[in-house]
Parts: sequence; C-alpha cells; structure tokens
Amino acid sequence: MADINEMELMIRETLDYFRDINNEEKPQRFDLVALLSSLKEDALELNYEVSFNSDCPKLVYYGSVNLLKRAFSNLINNAAHYGVKAAIQLQCLPKQIEITITDQGPGLSTTDLEHVFLPFYRGENSRSRNTGGTGLGLTIAQEILQMHQGNIVLSNLMERGLKVIVTLPIKPLQ
Repeated sequence: MADINEMELMIRETLDYFRDINNEEKPQRFDLVALLSSLKEDALELNYEVSFNSDCPKLVYYGSVNLLKRAFSNLINNAAHYGVKAAIQLQCLPKQIEITITDQGPGLSTTDLEHVFLPFYRGENSRSRNTGGTGLGLTIAQEILQMHQGNIVLSNLMERGLKVIVTLPIKPLQ
C-alpha cells in the first residue's frame, strides 16, 4: 500500500508541475520580499522552525509569481523538514538578487550533491519511504529558476547543514 501511495504522490507532483509550467501565466510585478515572508509564515504553520531576513524592505520583481512560489516553497520546506531549522536571507546586490537558504541538518554526501537535481533522485540518508519526498522538488525548483534566468547551487556548510544559494538577475523576463 505504501508503494501505491508513493506512486500516486509522484504522479500528482508531476502533473501539478506540468500544469504550472503550461498554464502560460503572464509574468507580473510582485514583491519578492513579501512572497518569501509569506512562505516563511506557511512553513511556521506546518510547525517548521524558519527565519527570514532581507537587506531590502521591499523588492519589486518581474516574473511568474506562482512558479517562483513553488520553487521557493520546495527549497524552504526541504530545508526545514530535512535540516530541522531553516534560515532564509535575501540580499539585493548590484546586478542580482541572492537568496540563501541554510539549515542545520546533516548536509548531503558528495554523490547526492552531484545528482540531487536529477528527476526522482532521492539521497541516501535524507529521503526514504519513511521521510517522504518524490525526488522532484529540487528538479522543479531548478527548472523554474532557470526559466527566470536564475541559478541554484547547493553546498555543505563547514560544521553542519546545507546551504542553497539562488541567484536571480535584477532585470529578469521582460
């Protein structure tokens, strides 16, 4: 029965992803700081421990708000779920926006870091039938960020935890 539930979850997430990608949502202006703040609040409602800091009080960004919401939701919830405690930091740099998400979990093995963006890939220690996950969250996040001319890099922190750095250009889709 667990295998059937896992398969249903994979199918549902895959269909949701393609529905989001193909809905042809027109890019729009929205406050990226407000979006990340609301995702932090959503994570807190799920009893995750999450903090958010930004060096700019408001940041009007032009892009697909629903797709970016999905990408950042995947990243924040992964950090909070698998890394115990998540911290989100937004920095406005001269030519780009940098969003850093760190956690205090075990990090990823070298092999996992090399393969984690592959569809349906689940790391050795962090994802199992017991902890859930379909192996699509990071794949989806990466694709959405690339659609916005952005980039995502994962690395282990020196002592403990994982660091996700997302960069988005100041002048995205127009």
